Amino acid sequence: MIKLIIFVILLGFVSCFPDNYYTPAYWDQQESIWLSYPSYNYLEPNHFQSSPKTIEEVIFSMIEIITKSQKVSLVVNTQEEKTYIANWAKEKGILNDRLRMFFIENSEIWARDYFGTFVVSEEGTKLELVCPGFNYWGYAKVPKEFQQTKDTGYLYDTSFDTLISNLDHKEEDQKEQEQEQEKEQGEFAFGDSFPRSFQTNLTRQLNIPIKRFPNYFTEGGDHSFNGDGLVIASLAVEKQRNPDLQLEEIENNLKRIYNLEKIIWVNKGPTEDYSTFDGPVDGEFWTVGTGGHVDEHTRFVSADTILVAQVTDEQVARDPLMRETQANLEENLSMILNQTDQYNNPFKVIKMPVPEPIFFENVNKKDFVFHLLPSLLISRNVTKKKQLSDLQNLKLFSAASYMNFVIGNEFVLVSKYYKDSRSSSFKQTDEQAKLILQQVFPKKSIYQLFIDPINAGGGGMNCITQQQPSLYKRELNKH
Repeated sequence: MIKLIIFVILLGFVSCFPDNYYTPAYWDQQESIWLSYPSYNYLEPNHFQSSPKTIEEVIFSMIEIITKSQKVSLVVNTQEEKTYIANWAKEKGILNDRLRMFFIENSEIWARDYFGTFVVSEEGTKLELVCPGFNYWGYAKVPKEFQQTKDTGYLYDTSFDTLISNLDHKEEDQKEQEQEQEKEQGEFAFGDSFPRSFQTNLTRQLNIPIKRFPNYFTEGGDHSFNGDGLVIASLAVEKQRNPDLQLEEIENNLKRIYNLEKIIWVNKGPTEDYSTFDGPVDGEFWTVGTGGHVDEHTRFVSADTILVAQVTDEQVARDPLMRETQANLEENLSMILNQTDQYNNPFKVIKMPVPEPIFFENVNKKDFVFHLLPSLLISRNVTKKKQLSDLQNLKLFSAASYMNFVIGNEFVLVSKYYKDSRSSSFKQTDEQAKLILQQVFPKKSIYQLFIDPINAGGGGMNCITQQQPSLYKRELNKH
């Protein structure tokens, strides 16, 4: 009898997460947009000549715009944060029902990558969360014997988490901690990590089921869904995260996790999004990137239309550093043009501008990212780690992009870069990006925001958001 009861309970749990779910497009109707309140800044405010100078300023600007037309769900760590934000919202006249705050222990702003992805049942009545494995954007080197471990799945380099919690940047204390960790635990730590705990708490508070796929590693920023069974993904990223898998196995995993029909492949992204262990770019510009997330360069904007970032010959002539980015993005364009949807129809392709390179110089031990970079190399490249450790200051390559835009119910948020201290070419590409997005989304308002403090951390506004879809029965495209 007891075995029968257990079987019935398990059967009920499985049935509450049906296989006939779908992954919505980012432009589908949304219930809310999720953000996480920042725990730190990658660069000190003195690196920015004008506002915004902190990640908080950028997030507050986003919240002001989003809450004009829809809800924001904001993750906070403490009651003090909640009170502070509530007072700010009251001063700004933001309605209480438009800004909801959730207590979930959290140290990262990159919601797109570690939240998991919300999916909806085909009948439009249930919301669920699917969660692949997360190995800190590939910076945590995953031993082969642990990749197949069903119970753990989430592996990470402890020096990374230690750095996140050690925000006072006491260099001597940090070195002692790293040495102690390496001595006691070796190169890897495994078991439940921050993302797994966060996802569990998130689904409990929303009272929705969660489905884990711990043996496949990826992040949300490398996926652009069209809502009709397709996703754009970077082969460079997916292969780096899962080096022992063949292409067919990678495709099967993505299809299984997100219930897809076909994968649309691109390859590398812009050089400013290279992983730290791939750098420094041109021998001197350090990156804290993802290795090629598609939300930096190639995205669906409708079921059959794709935006592809492209560098012009004029830009390369002005700055030869853009040559490699141009080659990468032209390869992606060629790949898109040679693929079709699941009905064998070609895609409509629109070219999107790329801003010229932005660098932050004299990054030093006062800056969080100065300490972060060596920690990302601890299990990857000892030589480069020593190279970084020997520096008194460094040059940081900002992950500037117009492709990392946020799509809401009535708006699009996109970055802008032109300032008096910058070349007029930024003004031109700012205007081009806004015009293209307005043509693609004619019924939405286009808002341009300065987001340099977020770009300094290796991402943009899409990276720090996660949309929660509304529940409704979708209408499939007719072909």
